[in-house]
Amino acid sequence: MNLKLLILGITGLFAGCVTLTSNDSLYKSYNKFKADTNAETVINKAPLYFSERLLGEHYKDDPDAPDQLLFYKVMSQEKSVYELLNDALGCLVVNGFDDRHNPITFELTYAQSDHDFKIDKIHTYYHESANEFLLKAECAQ
Repeated sequence: MNLKLLILGITGLFAGCVTLTSNDSLYKSYNKFKADTNAETVINKAPLYFSERLLGEHYKDDPDAPDQLLFYKVMSQEKSVYELLNDALGCLVVNGFDDRHNPITFELTYAQSDHDFKIDKIHTYYHESANEFLLKAECAQ
C-alpha cells in the first residue's frame, strides 16, 4: 500500500512539474532553436523564439544582437538539463562546458506568448567547478 502511494505521489509531482500547454518540452524547443538559427538567420527568426520584452523594439539595429541571441554557442558540451513548466511560466537549466572545458550554466525563463513559450530571460553562470552546476530548475516570479 505504501509503495502505491509513493508511486502515485512521485507521478503527481512529475506531472505537476512538466505539464505542458503544447506538445513540446522547453528543452525540445531550445534544441529546435539551436538547430534553426545561425548568425545569418537569428535576427529574422528571433520573434519565433524570444519574447517581445526580451528583444525590445530595436534589436534588429543592434550590431551585437546576433552574438547575444546566439548565446548557446558558448557551450560546446551539455552535461545535464532540468526543466520546470507551469501555466504561464517555464524554466530551463542547461549545464555544460565551453570549448576550454570551463563549466557554465544557462538558466532560461520562458513566458507564454499566445500558445507558445518563448525565452524571456537569459542568465549565464560561469562556475569555478562542475560541482556548482544548478541541480534543478526554479522559476523566479
